[in-house]
Amino acid sequence: MSFELILPFLRPIEPLLLDDSVSEIMGNPDATWWFERDGIIWPEANVQFDSNRLLTGLEVIANHLGKKLDEDNPLLHAQLPDGSRIAAVIPPVVRPAPALTIRKFTSRKFTVNDLIARGTLSPSLAEFLSDQIRTGKTVLISGGTGTGKTTLLNVLAQAIPNEERIVVIEDTAELHIEKPNVLGVECQTDTFKARISFDDLLRSALRWRPDRIILGEVR
Repeated sequence: MSFELILPFLRPIEPLLLDDSVSEIMGNPDATWWFERDGIIWPEANVQFDSNRLLTGLEVIANHLGKKLDEDNPLLHAQLPDGSRIAAVIPPVVRPAPALTIRKFTSRKFTVNDLIARGTLSPSLAEFLSDQIRTGKTVLISGGTGTGKTTLLNVLAQAIPNEERIVVIEDTAELHIEKPNVLGVECQTDTFKARISFDDLLRSALRWRPDRIILGEVR
């Protein structure tokens, strides 16, 4: 399913979806809509979304993505064709209308120098962390929602030697490790197919001859 086919079901928020400066879009059950830009959340009063149309649209999107979304399966976690991540919840878990969050995919590739320029890392800390990665140390990245954990992980992974094989395990794919030998796998826990959990993939990863295993967003 292409992104162009999905847009008609999300037409009221199309301007936000197409705005590259918007990183996150949030719709609440009380019909209020919000968006995040440069780390600040703003209200969007211009969005008018009929709750029944939103519910139907989410069901169609889920179906095309091979996911289940109904009263028996009221939670949706999926990746849109452009790489953005969608998380939705429908009645009866929420009332009176569905809730929706979309984390936008950015095609920009940040480097260590970008993070230093933005003040995210100092030069000495950047070198220390890169050295830990190069020498094979185990690193845990922790932080609040929207604090840049994924961006930092993508940047630090650049320090992994090119000759090493990397296995990436994620609940929903959002990491983009640009190395020659990468195997990326994704959980399948709410699809029409067999259930494949995070633990299933981690156990299997040991048979895939990894030099490094990267675990994305562990809950």
